[in-house]
Amino acid sequence: MTRRPRDEPVYNLEIHGEHVYHVGSSGVLVHNSYRHYGYADDAKLFKNGLRPGSYATHGRGRPMLGSTAKKKLSLPHQYPPDSYYKIKLNDNVPVVGPNPVKPEFGQPGGGIEFIFPNGTPPGSVTGPFPIN
Repeated sequence: MTRRPRDEPVYNLEIHGEHVYHVGSSGVLVHNSYRHYGYADDAKLFKNGLRPGSYATHGRGRPMLGSTAKKKLSLPHQYPPDSYYKIKLNDNVPVVGPNPVKPEFGQPGGGIEFIFPNGTPPGSVTGPFPIN
C-alpha cells in the first residue's frame, strides 16, 4: 500500500458476510472495527490496547447482551461479561480470522472471532461500555 498526497476517487463497497476484506499483496485487513467482550477491569487490556493472543468479534451492529456473548463466543467465565470495548485499528496489525467459534466451556459457540497474535497498539481500545 502506498500513501498518495492527492485526492483519489473513493467507492462505497458493500462486502458480503463479515464486512471486512484484505487488500494489496500484504493482505491488510480493511474496515478494522472490532468488539471485545469482558469485564470493566479486564486483564487482557494493557495501556488501552489488547495483550497478545487476545480475541474479539466484529464491531458491526448493536452489541450483544452479556448472556448472548457468553454463549456465542464460548466465554470461559462463570458470569456473562458486563462490558464491551471498541477496537479500532489503523495500523497494519496482524489479525487471524474470521473464525467460527467452536463449542467450549459448556457454551454452544457459533459466533465469529478474530485473534490478535501480537495484541493491538496502545490507544486502539476504548471503553469499557456497559452492556445493557
